[in-house]
Amino acid sequence: MKPETTDTTKSGLPLAATPLFGVWVDVNERRPEKMGSVLCACEGGNVDKSFYDPTAKLDKLGLGRKHAGKWGRYFELAKMGYKITHWMPLPPPPNSAKPGL
Repeated sequence: MKPETTDTTKSGLPLAATPLFGVWVDVNERRPEKMGSVLCACEGGNVDKSFYDPTAKLDKLGLGRKHAGKWGRYFELAKMGYKITHWMPLPPPPNSAKPGL
């Protein structure tokens, strides 16, 4: 199953296939395209926020877990031993007209 995607920007220009919040993406099908925080689902049912780095920087620092048979080479959670199975973008921040409420 392909993740839902947005079709155009506000200007009407086409976007690349961008996963939407609320749609889990299998890590074996696709990884996040840029550095940042995402939600991750792990084996055993744990769901948590994790920092993702698409460069090899974390792997070069010895923080990757692929060598231990765990997918998630560039996810921060992987260095703690979690086997990440799915990810999704974080939701947008709340839009409140009254600050502090």
